[in-house]
Amino acid sequence: MKKNKPNIFIYLIFLLLFGMFYSCGNNNSKSIIAEQKIDYFSRIILIEPSNGNFTYITDQETQGFSPEWCNKKEKIAFISDKNNQNELWIYDTNTKNFKMVNTNNQNVLNFSWAPNSKDIAIEVEKYENESNILLYSLENDSILPITRFDQKAKLGSWSPDSKWIIYNVENNIYKSNPRGVDEILLIDNGMNPLWSTNSEYIAFSIKDNNKMKLKVYIIDKNKVIDIDNGTGNIKGFDWAFNGNKLLYISDKENNDEIYHYDIKTKKTTRLTNNRVDENNIVWSEKNKKILFTSEAHGKSDIYVMDGNGSSQKIILNSGDDFASLDW
Repeated sequence: MKKNKPNIFIYLIFLLLFGMFYSCGNNNSKSIIAEQKIDYFSRIILIEPSNGNFTYITDQETQGFSPEWCNKKEKIAFISDKNNQNELWIYDTNTKNFKMVNTNNQNVLNFSWAPNSKDIAIEVEKYENESNILLYSLENDSILPITRFDQKAKLGSWSPDSKWIIYNVENNIYKSNPRGVDEILLIDNGMNPLWSTNSEYIAFSIKDNNKMKLKVYIIDKNKVIDIDNGTGNIKGFDWAFNGNKLLYISDKENNDEIYHYDIKTKKTTRLTNNRVDENNIVWSEKNKKILFTSEAHGKSDIYVMDGNGSSQKIILNSGDDFASLDW
């Protein structure tokens, strides 16, 4: 037994050092990025949720909006009008360097990181005889067209394995392998598709009597189900980490509130209850927390709460509005 004690001691030290290294190496994953709106101006800020301290990623000379982390939490992509048109920029949190993605002078409207953090799908303004959804490779610093030049598409999201992209053309939802030639019709009436993180579902919205309704396509059953049969208008939705829970915003109680739907139990739960609007909902990893903005104090302040709606806490309160959250 005495001979084993040094080995046990060394093993415990190793575990301690590994835990410290892992914790330090993942600080970025706990940071929040947000679009801070000052009157008609927007800039990107990085927020430490434990104390509300923040740093500016972009300055007041350049507009920045719609920030999004890559899955590895090393880079932030955002849209900026630095050169008098909307361009996609990438900020490296380790080197503090910025890089502009060359989209051949086409205005960037939207983008989505691939889950592998190696590619970005980009939606650009439609030009004649040009594709308007593009694939950007970070490794090769190259652009490839995804959609046909004769169609105007609206970007949706990636499949969890980074092999497919979904988007809608008019009211039809397609999936495409971005480095191949396949374009497969999935849903013939829908828009704003969002692939679940477990690959089993695609959430999407449809317009019905001038209201947006939320639906889910069950891929292996080729079946569409309704999520919210109320009279409300759906304002946004986001999948939980395990893909079986869907977070969404609805105004069915006369203001924008946050709701949670469990795909397995088919149960809907209201998570916020007030007379003001909530917005910009984002799940954390492992479903532990929900990030959102609320106008409880007149401005869109940033809040966090548990996955069941409890333990609501303000993270950042200021005289400005916040939008486009991610963490």
